[in-house]
Amino acid sequence: MIPTFIASILNGLIWTKAQNLEANGEKEKAMKIFDHLDFTHGYHPTFTSMCVAPWNLNSIITTQGSSERIENLVQFFTLVPSWWFGDRMMNGLLAKRFDKKLAKKYQENPGIPA
Repeated sequence: MIPTFIASILNGLIWTKAQNLEANGEKEKAMKIFDHLDFTHGYHPTFTSMCVAPWNLNSIITTQGSSERIENLVQFFTLVPSWWFGDRMMNGLLAKRFDKKLAKKYQENPGIPA
């Protein structure tokens, strides 16, 4: 039952911290946090804060033995870096490469126009 509420509490605490930073004049740090808490775009940040923390805590609390706990931890430490790397690769390096290629092909400025 407790892991169900962890994502909401975690996101609420992070959001409050960002608002405090913004109020204290550290707008650049606050905007970086707000960008990572954007729940309408992307996959990696939202998925991590919404799913990984509750799932991981639940898997540690409800294990039936040390072997299952070790299995869950190994799974966590292999899956999460894989998701992160895949997200960064597809939304980072490859996206920039194809953006430059399309910009050159259609003689436009790279990136999304504002």
